Amino acid sequence: MITHNTGKNFISRKFKQYIVNIGTIIKSIPVKAYNSISIVKHYHGPLQHIYHIITSKIPGINKDIALQMAFKAINDSTGPDSLIPHY
Repeated sequence: MITHNTGKNFISRKFKQYIVNIGTIIKSIPVKAYNSISIVKHYHGPLQHIYHIITSKIPGINKDIALQMAFKAINDSTGPDSLIPHY
C-alpha cells in the first residue's frame, strides 16, 4: 500500500493504471503524510549504511539485488517481528 497526500504527484491515469497492474493499493489522505515521512527518515540512514556494506563486500552486484538485500536486512532486524529485539 502506498499512502500519499492529496497533491498532484499521484493522480495521473498512467500512474494509477501502473499501480493496479502491479497489485498495489494507493491511499490518499487529505493532509501531508508526516507519519510516513518520519518513518522513512528514521530508516534511511541504516538502510544506506547496509546498502553500502553490501555493495562494497560484493563488487559488481546488481544494484536492485543489493537494495533488496538491504531491505531484507532492515526488515529482519527492526520492527515488532524482528530477529534482533529492541528494548
